[in-house]
Amino acid sequence: MFLATAWMDDVHPTLFLAGYDPSTGAGGPPEIVEGGPVVGDGDIVLDRSFAAKYRVRVGQGIRIGDDTLRVAGFSGGTNAFVIQYGFVSLSRARAIVGYPSIVSFYMVRLVPGAGIDTVRGAIMRDVPGVSVYGNGEFLENNVREMESGFMPILYAIAAIGAVVLTSILTLLLSVIILESRHDFAVMRALGAPDGFLTGVVLAQAFVLSGAGTAAAVILFPLLASAIEFLSPEVSARGSLLQTVSVSFVVLWITLFSALLAVRRLRTIYPLEAFT
Repeated sequence: MFLATAWMDDVHPTLFLAGYDPSTGAGGPPEIVEGGPVVGDGDIVLDRSFAAKYRVRVGQGIRIGDDTLRVAGFSGGTNAFVIQYGFVSLSRARAIVGYPSIVSFYMVRLVPGAGIDTVRGAIMRDVPGVSVYGNGEFLENNVREMESGFMPILYAIAAIGAVVLTSILTLLLSVIILESRHDFAVMRALGAPDGFLTGVVLAQAFVLSGAGTAAAVILFPLLASAIEFLSPEVSARGSLLQTVSVSFVVLWITLFSALLAVRRLRTIYPLEAFT
């Protein structure tokens, strides 16, 4: 597997190019969502996000290096967010990279009854200098490598979003308090305790954040579809755990914003009810 540049009209996108044996399918695309698999050295299977982004069609020819390959089909589950995967025959990959005997890694299929640790030890003993990973370890390493590049950026964006949300909610609550200043003064004149007034502000804060959260959950499928249409390489999917986690963070932001805005209640006096 190596990085390759495709030449299509005026764009030259980069993709991970993986070579495999089409007769066995080992190391090839996990699923074909359109078209067919690689049959010969002149075929290539592209990730469907890559194809959608650059408007590639099945049967179209794309140039990689000095070779023009026919797009045999599109694959699913091969989007690495920043770079997508392409699949060609192993002999074609070797020809493109220029090293006819090079192999990035081998996939070992165990026979029934063989232990992973036993086979791992035998390979490392007989082939010094190699690293052996189980299927789970291999996937974890790939996910970790992929996330290390852009997850810090996403965390930074999320932190900025939290600060902006806190500022906006605090400002809205402060405006509500100022516009209802006379009402709060009347409640103080009638003997309402500070805890009651704080509760009113908290209730308003939860109504605002709750309405916003509910709208986000309802509109998420539509927004996700729009994002995938505009940027096919971005897979906008959510889970129940993510929804709960975001709602929990919003809860704490709401509490913090309400406590910041509640300080304005200290400047409201009962006598203002009679002015």
